[in-house]
Order: sequence, then structure tokens, then C-alpha cells
Amino acid sequence: MGIRLAKTDLSPIGVDFGTDCVRLLQVINESDSRVVAAAQAAIPTEVRDDVDARSAFLADALGELIKRGGFRGKRVSASMPAAFTHVQHLRLNKGDDAFLNAEMEEQLRGKLPVDPTLMVTRRVDVGEVLADGAARHEVIAMAVRRGVVMHHVDILQKAGLQTVGIHCEPVAILEAFSHLFRRADDKVKTTFFLDIGAKTTKALIAHGNRLAFAKMIQVGGDHFDQQYADASGIELAEARRRRRAMTEPAAREPITPPEFDRSQRDQPIAGSVSIDGAADAELEEAQVAVATEQRAAEPAADAGDEMLDCLIDELQLCIGYHNSVYPQRKIDMIVFIGGESRQTGMCQQIARSLRLTAQLGDPLARACREETHKPPVDVDLDQPQPSFAVALGLCRLPTNL
Repeated sequence: MGIRLAKTDLSPIGVDFGTDCVRLLQVINESDSRVVAAAQAAIPTEVRDDVDARSAFLADALGELIKRGGFRGKRVSASMPAAFTHVQHLRLNKGDDAFLNAEMEEQLRGKLPVDPTLMVTRRVDVGEVLADGAARHEVIAMAVRRGVVMHHVDILQKAGLQTVGIHCEPVAILEAFSHLFRRADDKVKTTFFLDIGAKTTKALIAHGNRLAFAKMIQVGGDHFDQQYADASGIELAEARRRRRAMTEPAAREPITPPEFDRSQRDQPIAGSVSIDGAADAELEEAQVAVATEQRAAEPAADAGDEMLDCLIDELQLCIGYHNSVYPQRKIDMIVFIGGESRQTGMCQQIARSLRLTAQLGDPLARACREETHKPPVDVDLDQPQPSFAVALGLCRLPTNL
């Protein structure tokens, strides 16, 4: 017989609306999350850009995944797709919350595609910075069209679910890795989280557990697929299949040991800069990552040199902006997450170009599985799950609706 849980222990169902996949997760929130249920479903290519068809697919898929995955309750906390999220750094005059919100809205006029009053906007306070010889209050504004938010709430409602939280992906990602920053010494760490998805790349720089920089870059796996298709003279679907096969981890196992062991998820990506002993000890405790073996195939660089160069250029600009504001904060490492982080060769090339140590992030590395419930749907929890950072963060963030 299953253990009855206190309502406060059980998280809402985290629903990550990705471009090519919808992911669901539910955990028991303790010092280390315990996974109650996990599921995901690929969104067919033919419905991705058809609003009505995508909505119908998601409503049906969510109901089926909830049932098959053994999720408890109907309360959900959802993310807004990164492709619809506008992120803007602003420097405001100091004041109370009402003043900051008013000035933020005023500065956003002309920087957003529509009037800010038609957007749902969230503010992340970065802190005091020096600009033009004066102290200013820097914030990160994250805005989504109100219609987009309501559209996704409607999808959840059609699936019989109750929306209790709406969050932007950057905030959820940082929350998913909050266990890395529990100690006082962790506040001095500067981490570059790089979430490479199907349509966008989310570049986040954190000072300890505090978000210091965020940018949405309109480059992702779909762009690499299209360039590969054009260069090879093949259909897009075939290009996508071939490119995935190029760097899909062989047997999805870490380089060492031969048999997968969850306690070994702290190895650096092959070819990355070595980490000193102190950093190794910290990562062993955090269990943040695992290396994957690259299958022998065509060079990954052939699958999108130009787009990869564009992405690297954008990332260098991100680092340059951060270093200009915080010259005393050296970036310690990159943590790769998202569906495209499986492309190990690409991650290695990015890390080498940026001259930074790299890790493949696994937000569920510290989580254990409740044995009394249904098995995950299309998710292997014995393997690294770099794509589940947003879903885990949604489970941990407070409800705000």
C-alpha cells in the first residue's frame, strides 16, 4: 500500500511547453526531490506551427500522460514557451516596487513588439550597477503576450487541469539547480547555464543562486537541422534524423564506469578543460553532470557550421556584457541543458570557443524514484535528463496564481 503524503510535500505537476516536446514532472519537495511521476510526448512536426492543431494535440496528450504516468491531483505549474518570451535588461532609477514597475513598463515601450500593457511581465531584480557614473537598479524583464498565456491556460483547462502557477523558463531553470548553491561558499560561484532547445537558446549567468544575466537567442536545433538539410540536399525530417544520430550517446551510457551508476554523474564532458581537485569534490557532492560518449559518425560540425558560429558569437556577446558589468566575477563553468545538449560534439566546440569548462547538466541527478507508482512515460530516469530542468524548477517554484 502506498504511503499517504502530506499535501504540502507533493508539488504541483510541472508542465514544460517546449517547441518539440511537452514534459511533465511531479516530485515530493524535500532536501532532495523525490520523483513521483514523469512523462513526455514529442509534438509532431506537422502541428508545431498550426495553432489549432497544436492546441488539440497538447490537450489530448496532457490528459493521456497524466493518466498513464500516475500523476496525483490536477494542480499544475506551467512554463511559457521560450519562443514567445521576450527578455530585456533594464536599468532603472531606485525606488519602491510600484515605482520600479512603472518605470520598467515605460522603458519597455518601443522595445517590445506590442504595448507592454498587453503583456504579462515579470521582473527579476539583479541589483545595483554603476551606469554613467550613477548607481542604477538593474532588472531583467520577462514578458509574454497576455493572449499566449491565456491560450496555454485554456489548453490546460481542456485537459481537466487547474493552473496554479505560471513561470518563465529562465527562473525555472535556475530553481532546478538550486541545490548547487546551498553553502555560503557557493555564492561566489559564477555559472553559465546554456539551454539549447529546438527554436531558442536560453543563456543564463548566475551568481550563486541569483540570476545576473539572461538572454533568449533565436538559434536552436531546428536551425541546425535546416542548414544541414540545405547543405545535404535532403528533406528536413531526414536531416533531423541523421543529425540526431551523429552525436546520440552510444547506448546512452557515461564514458566511465561501463555500467551506469547514478553516483557518477559528475564527470566532465570529454575534451573539456580539466577541473581541479577542489572543484571535483564540490561537483561530486552536487552530482550535477555526466559525460556522454560520442558515436563515431560524420563530424558534428558538418551539421551546421554557420549557425553554430552565429550562436557562439551571441554567447561571446553575452559573456562580454556580463564581464563589463561584473569585471570581478569570472565565469567558472558552463552547464549545458536542453534537448540539444545531447549533441556532445557541438557542446565541446562551444566550450572550446568560449574557453570554459563544460558539464552536461542533469537536474534529476539527486532525485530518487518513488517505487509505488506507475513507470515514467517515455522517460528513462536511470539516464541523465538534461531536458527536465524547466519541469523540475516548476515543481519547486511557489504557486503565483
